[in-house]
Amino acid sequence: MYNLLLKLIKIIFNNKHYFQMNKEIQMKYISKISKKLTSEDLVIRSFLQYKCQIYKNSKMKIFILNIVCILAIVPIIVVFFIRYKYDKNKLNIFEKKDKNIAINFGYYEKIPALLVRKYNINEMYKKYILTYEDIKFIFKRIILKYPFNGYFIMKNIMKIALYSYNIMLQNPKAIFVNSEYSFTSSILTLYCNLKSIKHINYMHGEKLLIIRDAFVKFDEFYIWDEYYKNIFKKLKADENQFIVSLPRNLEKCKNDKWLETKILTYYLQGNETYHQLELIKNKLQQIKDKKYLDIRVRPHPRYGDRKKINKVFKDFRIESDKNITESLKEAEFIVSKYSTVLFEGYLMNKKIVIDDISDRKLYFKLKDLDYIILQKNHMKLSEVI
Repeated sequence: MYNLLLKLIKIIFNNKHYFQMNKEIQMKYISKISKKLTSEDLVIRSFLQYKCQIYKNSKMKIFILNIVCILAIVPIIVVFFIRYKYDKNKLNIFEKKDKNIAINFGYYEKIPALLVRKYNINEMYKKYILTYEDIKFIFKRIILKYPFNGYFIMKNIMKIALYSYNIMLQNPKAIFVNSEYSFTSSILTLYCNLKSIKHINYMHGEKLLIIRDAFVKFDEFYIWDEYYKNIFKKLKADENQFIVSLPRNLEKCKNDKWLETKILTYYLQGNETYHQLELIKNKLQQIKDKKYLDIRVRPHPRYGDRKKINKVFKDFRIESDKNITESLKEAEFIVSKYSTVLFEGYLMNKKIVIDDISDRKLYFKLKDLDYIILQKNHMKLSEVI
């Protein structure tokens, strides 16, 4: 049943609409609904973030999704409660929190070094249960407040059930996540705090001034640069949660001295059209002919048509056989449209190049959405000849 809901959600929600809204429209809407915000009510924060995420979506599609979810709520609660009754004697519940355990729900390589030193980190188990207390929490804090918002209720039920299983199994002191984009995040902070557990978020990718991430609240939110704090403040996130700290893979190499390698690596994002790939190839060929650089192209690890990429870039070295950090270390020039690698390269004092050729609309949109690299020292691909 939940897999069917996921498919329906993918049909309805499309990340592209966030890029299509200009900054003024987003800020106006956030300002309008933030009047309902009370600083201590984390449930309201989650609901306002949900409202931001369905803003500009089809009302009919949202209505259908809510009806489907409402019909599924009771069966899913019953199933997860039965699982709890069946599994509770099998769970390895520690009597005391004396092992300083943190459960990681995010990308391990992006965990700040400070947290790695502080906690014993275990991975999460993707299993779901609901206890008596969980069901009371869901009804009192969520269903009774927002009874007609089925998708909002369902998503929170799934996340609470996932947390519940992992908390009962490992009894942690903290839970690490990459969930600022999830409207469940503030409710889960409340849920964790009621169990004396810290809910800690850390950046794992680039952040823009996008309505999707509005109103978030964690106990601690680790960001890579003070600049991101200003972005989240505009999005009405709680100001007291932010801590600037780099992921451990970047902390190790940010102060290293790098030789000029004459290597230029283009990092694809996986959503390029055939026409865009051709534009990129032609520009890279010009640079190769005039600059005598070793040109490399790195496909996105999960997205993109590899056959098409191999065909278009057959005259270049296609890099896919090494760790991303090693790839960044080797490159002298790091090129992409909009990617975390640009900021990572900036921290490593590499030469950063933004592709302003293959998608001109996106380039100007990034300016509108406060893209951090445009505030740092960089070059444009159109200028590199």
